[in-house]
Amino acid sequence: MDVHPSSNSIVCSVGDDRLVAFWDTRERTDSPVEEIENAHGADINCCAWNPIHSNYVLTGSSDSHTHLYDWRRANTPVRVFDDEGIGEVRSINSWP
Repeated sequence: MDVHPSSNSIVCSVGDDRLVAFWDTRERTDSPVEEIENAHGADINCCAWNPIHSNYVLTGSSDSHTHLYDWRRANTPVRVFDDEGIGEVRSINSWP
């Protein structure tokens, strides 16, 4: 889970259900405001918002891939990084 860098009411969460979910804590609902089902081929272990380009979020998975998403158009990753040489992606930090 990671909190949006410029809006502490927006949160991105990931998990072993391969779901990336975007939550707005101002909403009074049990449902995310946006979600990406089957975002990876295995468990999603981590996520990180970009601190400068705040619409971008990275996700890292046990499938050895890192995905870059624009949460405004979250159906397809902006970019997929193949990290097969390092194995599971267990933690991630975003860059400016």
